[in-house]
Amino acid sequence: MIKTKEETVGVKLNVKNYISEQFIKNDKIEINDETELLKLGIIDSLSMMTLIMFIEKNYGLDFYEIEINRDDFQNLLTIESLIVKNIK
Repeated sequence: MIKTKEETVGVKLNVKNYISEQFIKNDKIEINDETELLKLGIIDSLSMMTLIMFIEKNYGLDFYEIEINRDDFQNLLTIESLIVKNIK
């Protein structure tokens, strides 16, 4: 279970690094906490599924048991919140 602010920041940084490495092909694009990942096309439906599998593997979440929607993947802050509130 994530208990400290440092652990929360670690989640966000881990997800940011994954998204940057897997989905951003242009080295000039850098994402921050509020970058609109869906609106800018950084994450699409296929990459969202890949990201979900990454989150399940790394944080032990089961998305069959968690109610999610597109809003949960808008930016790093919403993804971090999704993970932190559902981690066991």
